[in-house]
Amino acid sequence: MDIAELLRHATAAMADEKYIKAEIAIKQIFQQEVNNTQALKMAAELALECDRPEIAVEYFERYIKRVEPDLETSLSIAEIFNRQNMPHQAGKLLTHALELDAHNAEANKQYLQHAYNTSDMDAFPYEEFVKSSFERSADQIYFHVVITVFGEEFTSVFVDDVLPTQFGPGNIESLNTEARSVYIIYTTPEDVRTIKKSAAFAHLTKLMDVRLYTVDFDLMDGANKYDYMIQSHKHALRKAHEEGARAVVLAPDAVFSESTFRNLYQRTKEGYKAVMIGTMRVTKEDFQPLMRERYFAEGKLEVPIEAREMVDMAISNLHPDVRNAIMGAEKYNGWPSQLLWEIPGEGILAHNFHLHPIMIHPEILNDFNGTIDEDCVRKICEDIESAYIVPDSDEMIGFDMSKRDVRTIELQEPFSVEYVAAWVEDYADEFHRYFMGHEIRVHNGKCGPLWEKTAQQALETVDAINNYSNNGEEHFFPEVLADYDLRFPPLSIDTASINCDLKLTAEACAEFSKYSRLQLVTEREDYPAMQEGLLVNMQKIRTASPGTETAFSWCCNLSKQTIAHLAKLAKLAAENGVQQLDLRGPDENLFQLCGTEFRKTITQIDNLRELAESVGIKLTLPPAWDGMVGSKLESDKAQEKYGVKLDIAIIPIQPGLREWRKGPADAQTRFCLRPWNSPHIHSDRDIHSCPVRNRSLARMDENTSLRKAMHSADFTDLRRQLITGNITDADCNRCQLAPIAPLRDLKRTVANMIRASRTTEKRPASN
Repeated sequence: MDIAELLRHATAAMADEKYIKAEIAIKQIFQQEVNNTQALKMAAELALECDRPEIAVEYFERYIKRVEPDLETSLSIAEIFNRQNMPHQAGKLLTHALELDAHNAEANKQYLQHAYNTSDMDAFPYEEFVKSSFERSADQIYFHVVITVFGEEFTSVFVDDVLPTQFGPGNIESLNTEARSVYIIYTTPEDVRTIKKSAAFAHLTKLMDVRLYTVDFDLMDGANKYDYMIQSHKHALRKAHEEGARAVVLAPDAVFSESTFRNLYQRTKEGYKAVMIGTMRVTKEDFQPLMRERYFAEGKLEVPIEAREMVDMAISNLHPDVRNAIMGAEKYNGWPSQLLWEIPGEGILAHNFHLHPIMIHPEILNDFNGTIDEDCVRKICEDIESAYIVPDSDEMIGFDMSKRDVRTIELQEPFSVEYVAAWVEDYADEFHRYFMGHEIRVHNGKCGPLWEKTAQQALETVDAINNYSNNGEEHFFPEVLADYDLRFPPLSIDTASINCDLKLTAEACAEFSKYSRLQLVTEREDYPAMQEGLLVNMQKIRTASPGTETAFSWCCNLSKQTIAHLAKLAKLAAENGVQQLDLRGPDENLFQLCGTEFRKTITQIDNLRELAESVGIKLTLPPAWDGMVGSKLESDKAQEKYGVKLDIAIIPIQPGLREWRKGPADAQTRFCLRPWNSPHIHSDRDIHSCPVRNRSLARMDENTSLRKAMHSADFTDLRRQLITGNITDADCNRCQLAPIAPLRDLKRTVANMIRASRTTEKRPASN
């Protein structure tokens, strides 16, 4: 059969969704012409239909090396490259698409979406207001002042209130001490007009060079105000790195004291890579009119405010969330990123986990996750000592003007060490813990005797949190279960999978005997060893706590070596009250069998199914077993009849797998409780979350209990992915065990599991 006829056969088979026939025809073409471009493109499209994007990428890469793709093909392949986390290759194809048709709407949309997703704001419209006569040398310190502002309300506050407080002698102009700095504003097409028309903007262009980036993020898929801020900050740090600048990152609703920028320059000159400041929120409805009444006047553009005067206004107009973060509040702040003590009429003493990096010097450019207040400083600065923490508001201080009804979580109880310690485990890295150890005084100049007494109390509280966080194996979860609570295992672990090669101590047997379900796993392949390991360990656990009703299941590998023993093992399980026999795998060697030998093996498995049913044992085979067997038989047939090897269409297609490769839909996740309550304990004491992910997440030893081990960073991260629906783990995305479910269902189930565990376990004592 010639190539033209084979192409017709492949096209017809694809249209009829007969993918194995299509692959056979395509592979026959490759036998005649290994790089036939039509066949390469068709093979890539077939791979996509069979949910094999990684194979599609291979064929597409071979295709575009030989053919300049047209517009439609370029856009399609770029989308695949983006899904496979290949942004560089995707970007090249999208650029090529625009070269083919610069006015094509879809090409422009995909190009800008790609630019947005990769923080490439240079792809969007921007304007520069530059004094070309001013030159900078490499050894001069200069700054990129960065601000992201959009929306009528925030834009108005920025031009009418925030910018004027940055003007005046010795204020933001201090950043020009060695070289003229640049003020970079990220905004939207609607808001840029308001900014450019304002008198404050005109004044700003006289003081600094200005860049205005305009991004219509309403047209970007998945974009929101927080995402836009993150993407613009990533772009800003990259530009500062490329241009040798320090980045000064400001908020559009934050006012800073007139001493801030002058001292910021001084600390930068001293060599610090980051300057960390503890800002606070004030109630906009009260603070803004008071500030305007005291300092603003008609036509007045420069409104610098002295630090103590600013603090004096702020402490009587603190936002309700800040009030809830003060020790003694009846309803404590459920997001305890700052611990506050009030000295009435004088100020606030603070210990903050999260400080704002008002200045970052990105000499080293590493990608960071989340907002700039999270892991940015740790990723970029690396050395914790290179970050300067502002200890006193006289040096620098800033306040964010927030509406009264813009709230975080409010607990129904006062401050507790155990709540904050639980939060710290999930939301504080080593930099955040380092920050928390530093005292910050925010005051109006009236520093009476209460400060020293309060400082001692604060240190005692900080020590209690550190000690509890470092030594406690359990966490107490309050009645309000927010996302960060749900990421820890419950106090009662319901299920465990134990390798029979693990030598169980008496204490371990007593602990495991409390579980509702236990799976005993053997990796042995000779029957006497399988029998001994399973029976001995099961008997030891049963003896440790007579009268308990733990449901046991046995698990072994499905391989050429074990198949001969499975019938005897099923009978033995039934005789000893085991309810289920799980076969995992299968071993690759099993599917390397061919012809009669493979068919004989399949017959043995079918007979085992009948036997298990007859003796009352539930038999579970690997996911998609029947599909794999069918594919193997088809593959053998293709090899024998046509001399081609199939590797695309023979992969079983699982329901829902395609949509998960594109990422979870909004408000969906994998309904999987294993990272919370079903650890898999291997013979070397490594702990896995499940049988699908072949990677250790933690390890037990003499000093580390199972529950403590499950508080590891890897376990926490996996729970975070599931509980938020932001699943980045490839194994979880491709999982054939856990179904797709609404996110609220998993949250509700985990919350109920945690509440139930609290009723049966002794609550840990507070330090």
